[in-house]
This record gives sequence, structure tokens and C-alpha cells, in this order.
Amino acid sequence: MELAFSTERLQVFELLPVANNKQMSRLISVLPSMLCADVVAHLPASFSGVTNPEQAAQWLDDMCACSRVYVLKPTENGQPVGLLIVGNNQADDVHIGYLLAKAHWGKGLAFELLSAFISDYAPTQDWHTLVAGVERSNVSSIRLLEKLGFAQVTGASQEQLQYVLPLTPNTKAQ
Repeated sequence: MELAFSTERLQVFELLPVANNKQMSRLISVLPSMLCADVVAHLPASFSGVTNPEQAAQWLDDMCACSRVYVLKPTENGQPVGLLIVGNNQADDVHIGYLLAKAHWGKGLAFELLSAFISDYAPTQDWHTLVAGVERSNVSSIRLLEKLGFAQVTGASQEQLQYVLPLTPNTKAQ
């Protein structure tokens, strides 16, 4: 894993195909508990049902095949507490998703993570727009995206809303 960026309380590492076995083993061992029912309730179905290390390893392989996966670790210890997933397409618009282990909800980490991602990391990439999908019932994520300056796109589905944030060289999280 390679350090992509950091915040006051988080280090964000991009999971690379050449990650060492110890790092991968640690992540695979915590993924089943990180992807508990409450955490994946508002996420795509592919995030559900990861209950053991074998399923976690397969899930991680699948994610890495279609996305750039970033592992979130607190600065004070090395235990992974969440993921940031960025669509691995070649388009100017990239889809992002994020999750935190339930024990880390309500502490402002998602805001801290995405603020730094938007202001410090995303402008260094060849991306023009960030796109985030969120279930209508996920009020916390909707508020977070709006606080960060994402705007809702019209024409969303009954269950899913879509938000976009155009990036400029001077993009700063609000």
C-alpha cells in the first residue's frame, strides 16, 4: 500500500496489486466485521454477505478489478477503519463510494476524509467530476455530500439519488 494522502486523524493508502501479504492479510481479516449489516445497509448488494476471510479476499479482488481502493487507517494505529472506493474508469467523471466501520460513525471522519480527498488529492488526478450515488434513506450521507458542495442530479431512481461535484484546479471542500 502506498500513502495517497492524510488528514489530521486518518492516513489513506491506495491498495496496490503489489501490497505485501501482511498488509493484505490484516485488511482481509477485518473486512468481514467492517462490512457488517449496518454498514452495508445502504450500499450495493455486492457489499453484503462478506462473513469470512475467504469471501473478503474474493470481494477485495473484485473491487480492485474495477476500482481504485483506498484503505483508511487512524494515524494513531494501523488497524483499517474504512474504505474509499473510486471507479477505475477512464472517463472524466469518476464514481466514489466510502464506508467506515460502525465503531467510527458519528465522529466526523467521513467529512474529514472527503474534504481532504476533494481539496488535496482529487485535483492531482485527471478527473473533472466526482459522482456519488446514495440511497434516499441514507440521510447522513446525503447531508455529508451536500455539506461538501455536491449537487443532486435530477432524474434519479426511486431508491437512489445521484450527486455530482465538478472539480477545478482550485476545488476546495466547503
